[in-house]
Amino acid sequence: MSSRSCSICYGEAFGAAPEFYAFMRTLETYKALGDNATLMIRSDSDFFRYLEKID
Repeated sequence: MSSRSCSICYGEAFGAAPEFYAFMRTLETYKALGDNATLMIRSDSDFFRYLEKID
């Protein structure tokens, strides 16, 4: 997929579901940190609450 196609796709996703788009971009950022990264997440963050729900 070309860079332009990705931009169009992200733009459509943002328009359709802005909260989901923001969540997915956050996950992509965390993934880009790599396997040996330590991430400090506030306990009142949406991402932390999401991880708490996973069983």
